[in-house]
Amino acid sequence: MSHSRRSSPSSRFIRADPTRLEQVIWNLLNNAWKFTKGGERICLQLEREGDQARLDVIDTEKGYQPTSCPRCSTCSAKLRCSMHSAPHGLGIGLALVKQLIEAHNGRIEAFSEGLGRGARFSLAAIHLQTEIELGDLANGEAGGLSGIKILLVDDSPELETMCELLESEGAIVTTANGGAQGIALAEQSAFDVIVSDIGMPGIDGHKMMASIRAKGVNSNTPSIALTGYGTLRDVETAKAAGFNLHLRKPIDLQALIDAVNQAVQ
Repeated sequence: MSHSRRSSPSSRFIRADPTRLEQVIWNLLNNAWKFTKGGERICLQLEREGDQARLDVIDTEKGYQPTSCPRCSTCSAKLRCSMHSAPHGLGIGLALVKQLIEAHNGRIEAFSEGLGRGARFSLAAIHLQTEIELGDLANGEAGGLSGIKILLVDDSPELETMCELLESEGAIVTTANGGAQGIALAEQSAFDVIVSDIGMPGIDGHKMMASIRAKGVNSNTPSIALTGYGTLRDVETAKAAGFNLHLRKPIDLQALIDAVNQAVQ
C-alpha cells in the first residue's frame, strides 16, 4: 500500500534533489553577495507561476548591459554574458547553476535593466505538487563522495564555493590556497585524492604535483587536474607532472564526482 502525506489546500511541494537544489540557491546567493557592496540589498523571492514555482534572487549590484553583446538576444545568452567568471579559478558558479537546474527540467533566466541597475536571476519551471510520498520526505541518501578525503587546491575566491559543493556530497575536504600550501598540507596528512587547478602563480599545479610525487605520504595519491585548456598537449603535460585525470573548466559537477570516484577505485 502506498502512503502519502495529506496537506492543506495552501501547501505545495516540489519534487527535486535537495542537495542539488541547495547547491543552486547557495551559488546564486553567493554570486549576488560577491558583487553587492555593503549597505545594498539582496532579495530572495519565491512565487507561484501557474503550476510551477519560481525563485528570484534580486540584487542591487553593478548589473550588466545585454546590448553590449550581440549574443544576448536570448535569456541563455544573457546568463552567459552576466557570469562574473575570472580568467583563472575552478570555473564554477552560474554555469553550474544552469547545469543543475536544467537537470531538473527547469530553466534559469537572467535580467538586468543595465549597468549600475542590479540584476535578477530566476529559477523557473519547478513543478508544484499538492501532496508528496512520505518516502520523498525522508533524509536523502549520502552524497556521491561520502567519506572521501580530498585535498582541494586553488588560489581563486571560488575555492570556498567548490569546497562547499564537495562537502555537500559527503566529502571531507581540506583546502589549500595555492601550490605552496598544497605541498605543505600533502606532507602532513594522507588524502584519498588531490584535486587542483593548474593556473596558479608561483608554484602552479604542475610544479606542485611534481613535488608531491617526489616524496611523502601522498606520493601515490590519485590526482585530478582542472584547467581551462583541453588540448592533447595540455593533457599530456598534466600527466607528465603526475596527474592521473584531467578535467576542463568550466567544471561539470557530476563529471568531477565521477572522476573522484574513478580515481579512488
